[in-house]
Amino acid sequence: MFMTGIGSGIDFNSMIEVIVASERAPKDNQLNRQEGMNKAESDALKELQNTINSFRDTVEDLNSVTELNKLKAELSNSDTLGVSIGAGAVAGEYNFDVKQLAQAQRDQLVSLGKDSYLKSGTISFTAGGKTVDVDMAALATKLAGEQTTKKAEHENRTLEDIAKEFDIEMDDAGAWKAEAKAILTDPKNKDFDQKRLDSFNEGQKNYDDKITRLETQGVSLEEIQLEINNHPDNNGVKAR
Repeated sequence: MFMTGIGSGIDFNSMIEVIVASERAPKDNQLNRQEGMNKAESDALKELQNTINSFRDTVEDLNSVTELNKLKAELSNSDTLGVSIGAGAVAGEYNFDVKQLAQAQRDQLVSLGKDSYLKSGTISFTAGGKTVDVDMAALATKLAGEQTTKKAEHENRTLEDIAKEFDIEMDDAGAWKAEAKAILTDPKNKDFDQKRLDSFNEGQKNYDDKITRLETQGVSLEEIQLEINNHPDNNGVKAR
């Protein structure tokens, strides 16, 4: 329905719409411009954030050992010197004078299976111009003698401990040993202790087993290595 002036023929509705539209146009244009500016700023901020994140990742990579290891190290003579790049590596050229090369620290003497022993023969170990000769039979005799000495020392220590525990005077004549041994071995003695005797017998048996093995089977590879390493003529080179 149209509102018109009496007899004027004027379309008031159209006039009102035109007036309202003209009033709104500046505001609508302003809002549209602001919306466009906001979107542009948002896109710019997103792009800036992505750039910052990329820069941060690059810095973290530069701080990592993995990235540093991408540096290349070259040697003019790799036979005498080795090189690796660490976190504190600085690019540059370095010169080293090698005055003396280290001696090889490992030589294979002989290969033995598990629980295998050598009873006779001689093994020679040469290093630094010096030779160490190890006679198997002589070494077995030497080691068996050491075990016999250790067995006797073990018994003496045990008897001394008993004498101290029961206030037995340890005179020079050695009579105290008989008294201490009675306490150790005689079940009828009032101070006898079966656990103490069992522990003592186990220790003595270990010595006896080693002596028997050395006398009947020979020496182990470990014993040969130890003999060579302790020899004054091995020039500081360890046999392993």
